[in-house]
This record gives sequence, structure tokens and C-alpha cells, in this order.
Amino acid sequence: LSARLGEVYAEAERCGFTCTAREIDELTALAAGHGAERVCDAIRIASDRGKPNLGYLRGILARDESSATDKHGEPYDPTGGLGWL
Repeated sequence: LSARLGEVYAEAERCGFTCTAREIDELTALAAGHGAERVCDAIRIASDRGKPNLGYLRGILARDESSATDKHGEPYDPTGGLGWL
């Protein structure tokens, strides 16, 4: 995990997270619990949605998007139908 933490921090900074000491601690804990790759994916999703903050990031990670459905019962698409971009 420690080898991948640098990637998590760099992705967070690139995507607009402030990366304070508190955020670094939280990102470390999230990466330990969810894996660095998943956290990096969630960071990009939060940034793409204009919400580069820890609360939004935790919400993305808490939700199992692979099995979630939208209000019409269709599979949830985190890109909002823009996955081809």
C-alpha cells in the first residue's frame, strides 16, 4: 500500500483536493480500506463532478456503484452517460 500512496496523493492534488495534513491522513485511511486504485478512481469521479472534497469522496467509496441502479432501475453510470468521452 505504501508504494501506491504517492499515486493517491498526486491524483488528489491534480484533481483539486487541498491536500492538507488532515486530508492526507484521510486519504491514507481510505486507501487502506478501499485500495489505492479505487480511491484514485473515486478522486477522479469527484473531480469530474466538481466536488473535490472528502465528504463527496467518502460517499462515492461507500456506494457500490457496480451494483447500484438509477431511479429507473437501469445500471448506475457514474459518468452520466458520457463514458465515451
